[in-house]
Amino acid sequence: MPSLGPSQNEPYLSVADVVDRARREFGFVHLDSARGLRFVANRLLSMQPRPAHNAAEAILAPLAGSIELIVGDDQRSDTDFLKCYVIPNEPIEIQYVYEGHHTRSAALLQRLGTILDYELVDD
Repeated sequence: MPSLGPSQNEPYLSVADVVDRARREFGFVHLDSARGLRFVANRLLSMQPRPAHNAAEAILAPLAGSIELIVGDDQRSDTDFLKCYVIPNEPIEIQYVYEGHHTRSAALLQRLGTILDYELVDD
């Protein structure tokens, strides 16, 4: 999964700062904290070997502020949007949801990276 992050040695923006900048840039911004937390929980569940309960709680606690973020210019469009997961102190994970979505959302990804002063990072 591609991701956006700050240049080397630069700090991550807070989730609130990412949302604020997105709201200033895009005509449409949708937030879903439940889906953000579910994304992080599913990632934890896919870890092998699975961490012990106490370790899992320690991993999840600081990530509770995660959100699913969908941005675009037209909220009625079901093809021209960018879907991503903003996780505290981690790269923003980009998720493509249909064939060709990578191409259709490339300009939105570029804009998001520009307003955050983030770049594509290696996974």
